[in-house]
Amino acid sequence: MRYKRWLLLCYLLVMMAFSLSVLLVAAPKFGGYTTSDSGYFHHLTEEIVDADGMVTRHDLSHPPQGLPVGISDQLQPLVAAMIYKGLHPIFPELAVEDITRHISAFFFVLMFIPVFLIGKELAGDLGGCAAVFFLATMASCPGTTSPVYWSKVGAFDRDVFTALLAAWVIYATIRVFKVPRDSTMKFAVLACLTYGLFPIAWGGYPYLMPIIVAALLLVLLNESFAKGSPGWGLGAIWASIRANTVLIYGAAAMLGVTIFVAGVLGGHVFGPGLVTWGLEYVGLKAPAVRIPQYASEMQPSTWGSLYGFYGDGILTAIVFGLAALALMKIFWSRRREEWILLPWLAVVALLAVTQTRFLRLWWPLLACLAGVGLVALALGIRRLSVSQMASTSEWLSLLRKPIVVAICLTLLATPFIHNAYAQAERTGPPMAAELHNALVEASGWLRENTPENSVVAIQWSYGHLLTAVAKRPSVVDGSETWALEGKWENDPDVIIRPPDYIWRPREGRDALLVGGRRVDVDRLFSVDNDEKFAGIVRTYRENYGLKMDYIVFDLSTSYYAIGNAISGARLKAQARSWAQEEEAGTIVFGFGENRENVVFDRWVEGVYLRVDNEKSYLTGYAIFTVYPDGTAALRGFKFLQLSPEIPETLVLYIDEQNNIADAGLVELSVPMGARIFYFEENISYLQLRYTSSNGWVGVYEIVHENLPG
Repeated sequence: MRYKRWLLLCYLLVMMAFSLSVLLVAAPKFGGYTTSDSGYFHHLTEEIVDADGMVTRHDLSHPPQGLPVGISDQLQPLVAAMIYKGLHPIFPELAVEDITRHISAFFFVLMFIPVFLIGKELAGDLGGCAAVFFLATMASCPGTTSPVYWSKVGAFDRDVFTALLAAWVIYATIRVFKVPRDSTMKFAVLACLTYGLFPIAWGGYPYLMPIIVAALLLVLLNESFAKGSPGWGLGAIWASIRANTVLIYGAAAMLGVTIFVAGVLGGHVFGPGLVTWGLEYVGLKAPAVRIPQYASEMQPSTWGSLYGFYGDGILTAIVFGLAALALMKIFWSRRREEWILLPWLAVVALLAVTQTRFLRLWWPLLACLAGVGLVALALGIRRLSVSQMASTSEWLSLLRKPIVVAICLTLLATPFIHNAYAQAERTGPPMAAELHNALVEASGWLRENTPENSVVAIQWSYGHLLTAVAKRPSVVDGSETWALEGKWENDPDVIIRPPDYIWRPREGRDALLVGGRRVDVDRLFSVDNDEKFAGIVRTYRENYGLKMDYIVFDLSTSYYAIGNAISGARLKAQARSWAQEEEAGTIVFGFGENRENVVFDRWVEGVYLRVDNEKSYLTGYAIFTVYPDGTAALRGFKFLQLSPEIPETLVLYIDEQNNIADAGLVELSVPMGARIFYFEENISYLQLRYTSSNGWVGVYEIVHENLPG
């Protein structure tokens, strides 16, 4: 039946074309790179292309030494560089950026192949086709659980690539568990080749090893207690082990090759350390497993975040319902090739509440489970329709007609397709679209108007975007030297050393770690006077040989700097009472200490102290939302007076019903970012050189000759 193979191939190609059209929806809106670390991997690709081999240092990040590049970051840019090298002779106009900006979308559609094969192994061709559909339409927004976010044009992070590898590992492992004994080692080689690539693609590979071990144990235990086994004791277990010797060898080969690759290429030392790590993993030895959490994608997830791959609605409920049906089918049939799915779901879910990046490894498996569940549901309906009890039910017999099946599938598919396009339309970079485009614009100006060795200070992982577009060294705060806490100051072997003040003395302790990220750079935007700012710049230059030439201010840095300052300020007094005035929109607060008549006028955006009909204006106001658990989040602020008559700010705490829960006054020094960007204050050693067309970003030159001190 060759026509069937051609139909399946056409279906896969159609789904790939559909998925690419979804991922291209937002392409015209954004330039540069659209996830935090994409610029980092783009630069590695350029370096690999130039060096014709792997690289050891990202020379544009963390100048002057550069950021060391581990082996676990190499595979994805290496693949991109190989594709570029192959296509460039055919298309001379092709640039490395053309590959890196689009390749994640192709990684995603290539995932359809192993996902189809997994579904086919578990539930036939229909299961494979359904699994591909559920993967192609997996989209949620906002949030980073969605493949659309990581696969869209401009995204070149590692998540889609590792999910692609994971899908092939799942398929290869299923084949190892399913095939006859004489074919086990053949597919074990395929499993070794796929899982063995993880150490040079992602540093989280060791945490997946227990999945293989757990699946093997489930197979051995299931066959020990299966009907017809010698018994329920050690003899039955030993018989199961003897019957599955080749399978054990195959699983051991998978783990062994991975450990070998990590040891030879990555320089990781295994042996006693692996045993210690294993004990920590299961909690038998302290400390328990620790995973770095210095970036947002590395923060812990919650169980609730597992439920959101298709948005917060009925579509996600349908998919999880089908997945639950598939799990029931697995427990019912207890086929050995299906056991890999259970520990994969369990281990990845447990790891996801430690670090959210692991959640992306659910993508291929969730789609496959939904496909298996759909087939199980269809088979159940079919059996019901042909039973004697159903023979009297004409409506059940209708479900066997092709036209009815086509209508049902269309009704099921349409909402998923519509949701995928709608969510892709709303998906963008991690920051606001206006800020992203302004940063790309400012980075282009830096590339065209500054010397190549100019060092640019910019907050958060925006530095990766800047280095990719501007091709200038950037002081990026998106990295940490893990397990070297406390040694940075005095160890001559440490390559990346932050300024002295990242550690602060504290009573009763040797030191206090301010933060895992390069918080020194962040403080450039939040310090509240010229002397502190100049001190940071001088520390970089004099203590660490790093002369910062430019600094990028933007609206978001000013916003959060003010928000942090307000959050950390102590309220001067709480309002004793407040009352609605006769005039709508005006609220009067009584704080005591000569602050009995503080008026908040929302219509004219005024905050002033009224005494005998005389008005003395405050700095402005800030509004926080207070939640039932006592936490508060900044909703917004407005600074109305650069030189207020009363240097205080009104802070309002609003509950979820928009009622005022509390109020107070704070004395606040305006942070540098706000002083420069909002109020355009003139500081001699900061000279504005460029403002983005939308006014969201300003590039300032640091004039070192004018630095005080």
